[in-house]
Amino acid sequence: MDDATPATAAPASREAELKPVDEALAAALLEQGEAGARALGLLRDAHRMLGDERYERQAEIAEMCIRGAAEALLKLPGSRKDGREPVGLRSAARALLKAVDAYQPPDEEPAAGEGRRKKRGSRDPQAALRRIREAAEGLRPELERPGGHHRRRAMGVAERLMGGRLGAAQESALDAWGELYGGTSDVLHGGPSSQARARYRQVLRLARKVFVPLPGRAAEVLELTGLRSPTVEDAERLKAWADPRAMRYFFLSRPAAAWLDLLDEVWLLPDTTSPEGNWPATPYLDHLTEVAPEQART
Repeated sequence: MDDATPATAAPASREAELKPVDEALAAALLEQGEAGARALGLLRDAHRMLGDERYERQAEIAEMCIRGAAEALLKLPGSRKDGREPVGLRSAARALLKAVDAYQPPDEEPAAGEGRRKKRGSRDPQAALRRIREAAEGLRPELERPGGHHRRRAMGVAERLMGGRLGAAQESALDAWGELYGGTSDVLHGGPSSQARARYRQVLRLARKVFVPLPGRAAEVLELTGLRSPTVEDAERLKAWADPRAMRYFFLSRPAAAWLDLLDEVWLLPDTTSPEGNWPATPYLDHLTEVAPEQART
């Protein structure tokens, strides 16, 4: 079993019943062609597996289905920029090793037993060292924020489907693709399977945010926008949005002042990743200066 739950608990009481892939998501995946159909089939198999206790390794099999579905979706058109795979931890590490291997220290006398020829140094040692530093700086953010390769693949697919550039808030929301892929990969390589049910729910949420057209997600957008007393859980749902159009609608609708204390800087401050300097929260913040000036100043 995949949940650490007392054996005396009834199966139905462990967690809420897992829902199958809904019609809107199924239709959206089928529109993506063979890869989308493969992902849909694997998600349905994962759901069946988690509901069938006849198998000894049902959680592990389900997680393999989830990983296969994620891989199929992250290989869709848009995931590769200019025909190349996005940068990730492995490629950044390879770039650093390549730069280190290419560097030769200044000419020096050979060590004992190495023959009479001098070791040839790099023609431009400073340039070689600069390339090492640049490669190290490219690796640093991948170590500090793992999953960049899969996040960037998801961003490319989402930007193709949504017809526009994603901002920092949406990029943050797509971090979960890297977490999902990494977690299921750990199981594939022999790690314990303790979160299969949670990952099944997670992959459905992530896929809905990217693949279901905005009208199919309108109910949640309208629900959260209309809340007068949002909770932390509501804010987590909001921050999982991967569609900049939904974010713009939210702020243009001038939601309740109570949201201000629940949203982090990536939502409220200007988007520093945007060359145009977009600031989606401006209408909301301007509204707060009129209806809640004290709160807006803090």
